[in-house]
Amino acid sequence: MLNNALGNYQEALRSAARSTGYLREMTAPTWAMAELIEAATRSGQDDVAADALARLADTTSVSDTDWGRGIEARSRALLSEGDTAEHLYREAIDHLSRCRVRADLARAHLLYGEWLRRQRRRVDARD
Repeated sequence: MLNNALGNYQEALRSAARSTGYLREMTAPTWAMAELIEAATRSGQDDVAADALARLADTTSVSDTDWGRGIEARSRALLSEGDTAEHLYREAIDHLSRCRVRADLARAHLLYGEWLRRQRRRVDARD
């Protein structure tokens, strides 16, 4: 998490890969999968991120909680573009706003704001 926050995406990718490197039959920690997805997308390794997203969705779809749905939507948004990405970021914020884990909500806002800036929507990103 720290390396993603600092922009050290290659190191974040290595750390998250170690944390999620369990056998396929075992469930990797959801938070570690989310970190891996972010680090992989930021490192241009979308294939790694897509594989991690599939593993994450296996867990979050079963749990059916706002936190799980929010983390999954936020992770899907990182792999998406255009209107789809925007819809997923908003969905993530909506689900995570109903949870007690405020740090994940803040992170969703941050990632959405960064995406808005990359879309040259600076005024929207300020919110």
